[in-house]
Amino acid sequence: MKMNNIQLHIYNETGSTLIENPSWDQVKKVMKQVDGINIDLIGLKVVGKGELTLMGGNEIKGRRLYAVQYSPENNSIHLVVENMRVNNIDEYEYISCQQTGIDFPQRLLVPLNTAIIAFEEFYNSGNLTDKLKWVD
Repeated sequence: MKMNNIQLHIYNETGSTLIENPSWDQVKKVMKQVDGINIDLIGLKVVGKGELTLMGGNEIKGRRLYAVQYSPENNSIHLVVENMRVNNIDEYEYISCQQTGIDFPQRLLVPLNTAIIAFEEFYNSGNLTDKLKWVD
């Protein structure tokens, strides 16, 4: 069941676009467009819960990787961790966020299918999925 009061923010080199109460298909379509160049940051806000952001999308070693960050309204931050990358604490990858390159811990970068799992649960319930590992 879809949450009410959802906002999808799309950021690109020319500014940002806001879609009020998007369908899940709209959200998923935009997620697939995050490529680290044309669009490198989107935010899905559930009013009263917080915001889930997807950043990056840069191609790294033949695949696109993303950072998924949850910012609840109490200002703490949680990130999805790719389980197979947990031991790569000191390795970093260069990704884009709002047209700025940042070095991001490799263990906090995930493929799109993992990001979709996080976003779909948040879209439907306003909560983080327990199917993924989250770190503060």
